[in-house]
Amino acid sequence: MTSAFVAATDVLIPATLDEDGRIGATEALSTIKLVKDLGMNPDLRVVGIIPSIVPGGRSTLQDAMAEFLADTYGSLYRDDLVIPRHSVRQQTRFACVPITDAPGREAQALADVYDRILTASGVEA
Repeated sequence: MTSAFVAATDVLIPATLDEDGRIGATEALSTIKLVKDLGMNPDLRVVGIIPSIVPGGRSTLQDAMAEFLADTYGSLYRDDLVIPRHSVRQQTRFACVPITDAPGREAQALADVYDRILTASGVEA
């Protein structure tokens, strides 16, 4: 992952609303700091931490984790940009095809979410 941070200009960090997401966001930010501090990519910019693979309903754990991420990362945490859990994401991943190649409303909805995230965060696709 470090080589991706060296080559990137901007980073969006997806975080599931559970302990794995909290740990992943923390580790990603630590790695990004290291990459910047070592001069490998001093201009690398974190543009957001995005709630990812969020199921339709709400749970106490999800609410608590969202609150933790918001309190810890402030404006970096973008609860206005949520990647929902859709089975098409796993299906296309297994089939090694882009979501945009999948048929159906779920695939289109997920592609629209990703487009909105990139547009709102100022990252070019």
